[in-house]
Amino acid sequence: MLKAAAPELSGRVDEGLSDVRMETSGFVPGSGDKTNLDIGVFSIPASMELVCVPEIADEAWTVATIEELDRAILRAAADLYIDGKQTGTTILEAASMGERMVIPFGKTPLVTASREELLPREGSSWIGKDRLQKGYMITVTNGLDRPLEIVVQDRLPVPAKEEIKIENVSIDPEPSEKDDKGILTWRLEMKGGETKRINVMYTIRFKGGKDLIFR
Repeated sequence: MLKAAAPELSGRVDEGLSDVRMETSGFVPGSGDKTNLDIGVFSIPASMELVCVPEIADEAWTVATIEELDRAILRAAADLYIDGKQTGTTILEAASMGERMVIPFGKTPLVTASREELLPREGSSWIGKDRLQKGYMITVTNGLDRPLEIVVQDRLPVPAKEEIKIENVSIDPEPSEKDDKGILTWRLEMKGGETKRINVMYTIRFKGGKDLIFR
């Protein structure tokens, strides 16, 4: 939404699948100051989620997701608001009608998810010259005083070569979703002040004498 600086504007907006053309006319003072012209206002329904990706950061992000845009979006700066309060600014990239759009609204420091390795990288984590056992625990905390659904995302390694296998996978609790790229998603209903834990264990089998690189 652009705030009007010049009143009584008349305009026309032509929208296509991937572009928007705006025409308007009105009086702009010749003072040399920047002036915003109000072309129009629209809203698009979005779902809001608190998303934690502990491998990247401990603090959760508030994220708005629009599954299918009902209009084309031009690349532009945007002010972000939650419950009528401005939380920051961002750049919306151009998108075509029908595309999916995800907009991060900033961190929520009181909702956290930390990841702790359960097995050392050496010593007892090795169960053979061609096997490596790995495990970790994700601790999720809702530090707010109200119940929330918290989305936690993590990833199991996906072998880039056929001779590398992922075996004996144990995940507790089971994720709500899992895709072919190894992305695990949990949707946790949590009370205010509650803490929950997720345990992940698996074994990597590979040819002896090879070095494993995790990306």
